[in-house]
Amino acid sequence: MGLIKYFQGSYYFLNFLKYSIIGKFKKNIISSTSRIRGKVFMSHTRMGKYNYLGPNSILNNVVIQNYCSIAPHVQIGGMEHDYRKLSTSTRLFNHKDTSTVTIEDDVWIGASALIKRGVHIGRGAVIGAGAIVLNDVEPYTIVVGSPARKIKDRFDPQTIDVLEQAQWWKNPPKQARQMLQQISPNNSMLMELVEPHLD
Repeated sequence: MGLIKYFQGSYYFLNFLKYSIIGKFKKNIISSTSRIRGKVFMSHTRMGKYNYLGPNSILNNVVIQNYCSIAPHVQIGGMEHDYRKLSTSTRLFNHKDTSTVTIEDDVWIGASALIKRGVHIGRGAVIGAGAIVLNDVEPYTIVVGSPARKIKDRFDPQTIDVLEQAQWWKNPPKQARQMLQQISPNNSMLMELVEPHLD
Protein backbone atom coordinates (compact mmCIF):
# COMPACT_ATOMS: atom_id res chain seq x y z
CA MET A 1 0.00 0.00 0.00
CA GLY A 2 2.87 2.37 0.88
CA LEU A 3 4.56 1.66 -2.45
CA ILE A 4 1.39 2.52 -4.39
CA LYS A 5 1.09 5.84 -2.51
CA TYR A 6 4.76 6.56 -3.24
CA PHE A 7 4.34 6.04 -7.00
CA GLN A 8 1.06 7.95 -7.02
CA GLY A 9 2.72 10.87 -5.21
CA SER A 10 5.65 10.77 -7.66
CA TYR A 11 3.22 10.81 -10.60
CA TYR A 12 1.40 13.88 -9.24
CA PHE A 13 4.69 15.64 -8.50
CA LEU A 14 6.00 15.03 -12.03
CA ASN A 15 2.74 16.33 -13.47
CA PHE A 16 3.05 19.41 -11.26
CA LEU A 17 6.56 20.02 -12.63
CA LYS A 18 5.37 19.49 -16.19
CA TYR A 19 2.41 21.86 -16.05
CA SER A 20 3.71 24.52 -13.66
CA ILE A 21 7.50 24.83 -13.94
CA ILE A 22 7.83 23.80 -17.61
CA GLY A 23 4.36 25.25 -18.21
CA LYS A 24 5.63 28.74 -17.40
CA PHE A 25 6.80 28.86 -21.01
CA LYS A 26 3.09 28.83 -21.87
CA LYS A 27 2.35 31.17 -18.94
CA ASN A 28 0.53 28.59 -16.76
CA ILE A 29 0.32 28.85 -12.98
CA ILE A 30 -0.82 25.59 -11.36
CA SER A 31 -1.19 24.87 -7.63
CA SER A 32 0.78 21.84 -6.46
CA THR A 33 -2.40 20.57 -4.75
CA SER A 34 -4.28 20.19 -8.07
CA ARG A 35 -4.25 16.88 -9.96
CA ILE A 36 -3.77 16.65 -13.72
CA ARG A 37 -4.26 13.26 -15.41
CA GLY A 38 -2.75 12.16 -18.69
CA LYS A 39 -2.05 14.34 -21.69
CA VAL A 40 -3.41 17.89 -21.40
CA PHE A 41 -2.75 21.09 -23.35
CA MET A 42 -2.81 24.33 -21.35
CA SER A 43 -1.89 27.87 -22.30
CA HIS A 44 -2.24 31.05 -20.18
CA THR A 45 -4.12 29.09 -17.53
CA ARG A 46 -4.23 29.69 -13.79
CA MET A 47 -5.44 26.82 -11.62
CA GLY A 48 -6.13 27.18 -7.89
CA LYS A 49 -6.11 24.53 -5.17
CA TYR A 50 -7.52 20.99 -4.94
CA ASN A 51 -8.73 20.75 -8.55
CA TYR A 52 -8.90 17.68 -10.79
CA LEU A 53 -8.34 17.85 -14.57
CA GLY A 54 -8.99 14.78 -16.70
CA PRO A 55 -6.89 13.62 -19.67
CA ASN A 56 -7.08 14.90 -23.24
CA SER A 57 -8.42 18.30 -22.24
CA ILE A 58 -7.53 21.68 -23.78
CA LEU A 59 -7.48 24.92 -21.80
CA ASN A 60 -6.71 28.37 -23.25
CA ASN A 61 -6.88 31.59 -21.19
CA VAL A 62 -8.67 30.01 -18.23
CA VAL A 63 -8.83 30.94 -14.53
CA ILE A 64 -9.97 28.04 -12.34
CA GLN A 65 -10.53 28.63 -8.64
CA ASN A 66 -10.64 25.83 -6.01
CA TYR A 67 -12.13 22.32 -5.76
CA CYS A 68 -13.24 22.04 -9.41
CA SER A 69 -13.63 18.67 -11.14
CA ILE A 70 -13.06 18.61 -14.91
CA ALA A 71 -13.67 15.33 -16.73
CA PRO A 72 -11.71 14.02 -19.76
CA HIS A 73 -11.91 15.53 -23.26
CA VAL A 74 -13.10 18.95 -22.09
CA GLN A 75 -12.25 22.00 -24.21
CA ILE A 76 -12.28 25.41 -22.53
CA GLY A 77 -11.55 28.66 -24.34
CA GLY A 78 -10.41 27.12 -27.61
CA MET A 79 -9.46 29.14 -30.68
CA GLU A 80 -12.39 30.69 -32.51
CA HIS A 81 -12.40 31.68 -36.18
CA ASP A 82 -14.15 34.85 -37.33
CA TYR A 83 -16.45 33.80 -40.18
CA ARG A 84 -17.10 37.47 -40.99
CA LYS A 85 -13.61 37.79 -42.44
CA LEU A 86 -13.10 36.86 -46.11
CA SER A 87 -11.35 33.65 -44.97
CA THR A 88 -11.49 31.70 -41.71
CA SER A 89 -7.90 30.48 -42.18
CA THR A 90 -5.46 31.47 -39.43
CA ARG A 91 -2.73 31.57 -42.10
CA LEU A 92 -4.40 34.55 -43.72
CA PHE A 93 -6.00 36.47 -40.85
CA ASN A 94 -5.23 36.88 -37.16
CA HIS A 95 -8.10 35.38 -35.18
CA LYS A 96 -6.47 35.86 -31.78
CA ASP A 97 -8.92 36.39 -28.93
CA THR A 98 -7.61 36.90 -25.39
CA SER A 99 -10.99 36.66 -23.61
CA THR A 100 -10.62 34.75 -20.34
CA VAL A 101 -12.88 31.94 -19.11
CA THR A 102 -13.45 32.16 -15.35
CA ILE A 103 -14.53 29.06 -13.43
CA GLU A 104 -15.42 29.70 -9.80
CA ASP A 105 -15.05 27.22 -6.90
CA ASP A 106 -16.59 23.72 -6.78
CA VAL A 107 -17.64 23.53 -10.43
CA TRP A 108 -18.08 20.09 -12.02
CA ILE A 109 -17.63 19.90 -15.81
CA GLY A 110 -18.70 16.64 -17.48
CA ALA A 111 -16.79 14.76 -20.17
CA SER A 112 -16.46 16.29 -23.65
CA ALA A 113 -18.02 19.62 -22.66
CA LEU A 114 -17.03 22.66 -24.71
CA ILE A 115 -16.88 26.11 -23.13
CA LYS A 116 -16.62 29.23 -25.30
CA ARG A 117 -14.04 31.96 -24.67
CA GLY A 118 -15.05 34.72 -22.26
CA VAL A 119 -17.68 32.66 -20.41
CA HIS A 120 -18.04 32.99 -16.61
CA ILE A 121 -19.15 29.89 -14.70
CA GLY A 122 -20.50 30.58 -11.22
CA ARG A 123 -19.58 28.76 -8.04
CA GLY A 124 -21.09 25.32 -7.52
CA ALA A 125 -22.39 24.99 -11.10
CA VAL A 126 -22.58 21.66 -12.93
CA ILE A 127 -21.97 21.41 -16.69
CA GLY A 128 -23.39 18.21 -18.18
CA ALA A 129 -21.34 15.85 -20.35
CA GLY A 130 -21.17 17.00 -23.97
CA ALA A 131 -22.68 20.41 -23.20
CA ILE A 132 -21.74 23.38 -25.38
CA VAL A 133 -21.60 26.44 -23.13
CA LEU A 134 -21.93 29.70 -25.06
CA ASN A 135 -23.12 31.99 -22.24
CA ASP A 136 -22.41 32.62 -18.56
CA VAL A 137 -23.66 30.01 -16.09
CA GLU A 138 -25.26 31.14 -12.83
CA PRO A 139 -23.94 29.79 -9.50
CA TYR A 140 -25.35 26.46 -8.25
CA THR A 141 -27.21 25.71 -11.48
CA ILE A 142 -27.09 22.58 -13.65
CA VAL A 143 -26.85 23.12 -17.40
CA VAL A 144 -26.95 20.52 -20.19
CA GLY A 145 -27.29 20.29 -23.95
CA SER A 146 -26.19 22.08 -27.09
CA PRO A 147 -26.40 24.97 -26.60
CA ALA A 148 -26.33 24.49 -22.82
CA ARG A 149 -29.49 25.44 -20.95
CA LYS A 150 -30.40 25.41 -17.28
CA ILE A 151 -32.44 22.42 -16.13
CA LYS A 152 -32.51 23.10 -12.38
CA ASP A 153 -30.79 24.54 -9.31
CA ARG A 154 -28.55 22.26 -7.27
CA PHE A 155 -29.94 23.36 -3.90
CA ASP A 156 -32.72 25.42 -2.36
CA PRO A 157 -31.96 29.13 -1.69
CA GLN A 158 -31.45 28.59 2.07
CA THR A 159 -28.78 25.91 1.55
CA ILE A 160 -27.02 28.10 -1.05
CA ASP A 161 -27.06 31.00 1.42
CA VAL A 162 -25.42 28.85 4.10
CA LEU A 163 -22.78 27.53 1.69
CA GLU A 164 -21.93 31.07 0.61
CA GLN A 165 -21.60 32.23 4.20
CA ALA A 166 -19.48 29.22 5.19
CA GLN A 167 -16.99 29.76 2.32
CA TRP A 168 -15.68 26.20 2.84
CA TRP A 169 -13.71 26.32 -0.44
CA LYS A 170 -11.12 28.58 1.19
CA ASN A 171 -10.06 25.74 3.52
CA PRO A 172 -7.93 22.61 3.08
CA PRO A 173 -9.83 19.33 2.49
CA LYS A 174 -10.00 18.16 6.12
CA GLN A 175 -11.57 21.39 7.40
CA ALA A 176 -13.73 21.78 4.27
CA ARG A 177 -15.10 18.26 4.75
CA GLN A 178 -15.94 18.96 8.40
CA MET A 179 -17.70 22.19 7.46
CA LEU A 180 -19.80 20.48 4.77
CA GLN A 181 -20.74 17.64 7.14
CA GLN A 182 -22.23 20.25 9.47
CA ILE A 183 -24.35 21.76 6.71
CA SER A 184 -27.56 19.84 6.03
CA PRO A 185 -31.27 20.77 5.86
CA ASN A 186 -31.89 19.27 9.35
CA ASN A 187 -28.79 20.74 10.97
CA SER A 188 -28.94 23.47 13.61
CA MET A 189 -26.03 25.29 11.93
CA LEU A 190 -28.17 25.75 8.82
CA MET A 191 -31.09 27.15 10.81
CA GLU A 192 -28.83 29.40 12.87
CA LEU A 193 -27.24 30.96 9.78
CA VAL A 194 -30.46 31.27 7.80
CA GLU A 195 -32.71 32.51 10.62
CA PRO A 196 -31.52 36.19 10.56
CA HIS A 197 -32.64 36.41 6.92
CA LEU A 198 -36.21 35.40 7.86
CA ASP A 199 -36.84 38.51 10.00
